[in-house]
Amino acid sequence: MKRMRLRDNHPTMVKLQKVWDLMEKLGLRVDRVPYETLVTDKEFPDRVYEMVDVSDGGPIHDFPPVFEYKLCYNDHSEDYTQEVLES
Repeated sequence: MKRMRLRDNHPTMVKLQKVWDLMEKLGLRVDRVPYETLVTDKEFPDRVYEMVDVSDGGPIHDFPPVFEYKLCYNDHSEDYTQEVLES
């Protein structure tokens, strides 16, 4: 089997480049690590968000996601911990 490579002007390559350009313009980055999908935003440089499936709290594996998701992050502040315990 021969591996084929699309040219930069192929319609699919053009569409995908537009996605990457928009993400860069918005300051977003999506990283797939073994068991989760992480999102970083240059506007909030000290936070890393995890894409989580709303129905079961599990990781989102598809990008773009095919399931309803939320972005979550770990906040270890005392106020946040108290808020979670009270809800």
